[in-house]
Parts: sequence; C-alpha cells; structure tokens
Amino acid sequence: NIAEVFRGIIVYEGADTVLVDDCFIDGVYTINVNSNDSNTKLVVSNTTLNGWTSYGRIGSASFDKCSFGKETLYGQYAYLRPYADTAITNCDFSSDFLFGCGVASGITVKFTNCTVNGEALTVEQLQKMFDSDDMSEIKGNTWILDGTTVVF
Repeated sequence: NIAEVFRGIIVYEGADTVLVDDCFIDGVYTINVNSNDSNTKLVVSNTTLNGWTSYGRIGSASFDKCSFGKETLYGQYAYLRPYADTAITNCDFSSDFLFGCGVASGITVKFTNCTVNGEALTVEQLQKMFDSDDMSEIKGNTWILDGTTVVF
C-alpha cells in the first residue's frame, strides 16, 4: 500500500463511505474528494499522508493514527484543507504542515491527542499552522484542540 504519485486517491460525487487504512501516500494530492455529497464520509486510519489533503462539503471526515507531512515529488505541499466537519485523533504533523479551509464556513475541526514531530500539539502551535493566505475563512469556522476552542 505505497504510492508516490501526483494524485493518490480521488473521490467523485456519489460515494458513500470511503475507507482508507494502513496506507502510505506521498504525492501532491494525497486524498481529494471532489464532492459536495452530504452522504459521503471519509474515514482514514493508520495512514501516512504526505502532500495536500482536501475534501468538499461532504458529510464528515475523520483521521485516526495518521501522519501528515510534506510530499517529496516537488517538496512544497503539506496541507490539510477540510471543507466539512472533521475529527483528527492521535495524529502527528510535520512542523511545516499547514491548515486552511478555502471558502468553507461553519465547519468544526476537532483535534484530539495530536502531536507535531512527536510533541504534544498546543493551541499556540496550531495557531501558527494556519495558512495566513486563508485567515478570513479559517476564522469563519470552529477549531477545537483537546476540548479548547482556538481563539484568533
């Protein structure tokens, strides 16, 4: 289950539950869900995602025991762009990883027991990991770290 690609997994309209487990994906776009189907659920576990992960206004997304980092193809993409409610649990991020949410608003992203390079993720670190080009959209959503709402 190893892929070094430009696009790892792409999902289109109409998918129900998309399960990704025990994979290593290194590419510009690790997972891209090009859908606004509220029935679609993205469930990712035990997986390394090096690159850009994003998904449309789907029902929900969850990541458990995942590792997020920069892709090696071009060495410039290390992003998570959630456009739907997202739960991120027991995940580790590289120190150069960024979060943003494009034009999404009203979503909730919850981090539970996550780390940056193996050290506990703090509110201050998380605030620094927001993509500054995307701050107005980020502020239109709720970001929660271990039960604490992140304030800007």
